[in-house]
Amino acid sequence: MKSSKNELAYFILTLLFVGLFAGIYILFGRQHHITPTQTTTPVVTRQASDQDVNQNIEKAVHQAEANPSNDSIFAAQEALKQLENGEEKQAFQARLDAVSTELTNETTATTAVETAEASLNSNDATTAQNAINQLKNEGKKNDLQNRLNTVLNTINGGAASQAATPAPAN
Repeated sequence: MKSSKNELAYFILTLLFVGLFAGIYILFGRQHHITPTQTTTPVVTRQASDQDVNQNIEKAVHQAEANPSNDSIFAAQEALKQLENGEEKQAFQARLDAVSTELTNETTATTAVETAEASLNSNDATTAQNAINQLKNEGKKNDLQNRLNTVLNTINGGAASQAATPAPAN
């Protein structure tokens, strides 16, 4: 087969470009190796930094305990990520878990009381009572118990009036 002059020209140009790119790679391709620099951090600075991190975590956890909300728990959890695994982190995590559990129980109890208020059903009132019994926050517990007592009085008053009213004769 006879090759044309254009094919030969393209072949030569291809070889030149491959050679050019190989040369550029050989010259500049090895400059991307990063050599680690030696940095020495004074131990005193690290200890001070660890103390600052612990203080920030303590503040965040205390804020979550004093003012339990999803935002405060999330902020404390984010602060806790800075601490390495160990006894301190486990202690902070246990405190956060307790706050999170109580917040979940409060939300569940509030929802149960609202359901009992809306339905005026004794089964819903029993569910709400069980949820209230799980709470540790006495203020919230008393508030929800008072609301539930109102519902129970309404349910029991309705049941007593229904019992006192004779059934219609057919």
